[in-house]
Amino acid sequence: MGDLRQKRLHTAVGVGVYNIYNEMSETYFFRRVKPKQRIILAIEIMGTKVNRAFGNVIDESKAQYVRDFINRCVDKDAYISMKEVRGLKIPHKGFLYFHYVDRFDALDAHFNQFKKWLHAERRHIDYDHLQGYLDEYNFRFNRRHNKKRDFESVIRVMVGNEKT
Repeated sequence: MGDLRQKRLHTAVGVGVYNIYNEMSETYFFRRVKPKQRIILAIEIMGTKVNRAFGNVIDESKAQYVRDFINRCVDKDAYISMKEVRGLKIPHKGFLYFHYVDRFDALDAHFNQFKKWLHAERRHIDYDHLQGYLDEYNFRFNRRHNKKRDFESVIRVMVGNEKT
């Protein structure tokens, strides 16, 4: 979770808990219950666009896991909108602005983009490494506007220097 070392999310923040199902558990002849893993996502909205995002795999959707995640990556002064999860109520002491919403389109769109990226980029997904995939996606997403990437900056320095 190296991505969480950055500055916390602030202003308008959306938080949601989602299930990811292991698509490889289905066989042709019989279907069994697909194993699922739960992830929690937090996005920062700036204007009308998603600015940054964080995510974490959680064992169960218990209030303690969700509250720890929010404390770790969301600023206390942020306006937090949490998508309602059946049977999960977060005690929102310590947060100035916290409310539940039925629908959060930007958060759902971000989760769907992650799922598309996961299945397009990684053909054979090992769901034991889902946290690593989530970290990689959020790392790339949070730095998508950074024009000077490490490799590009090294090449620019090499090309710009005189021959020694």
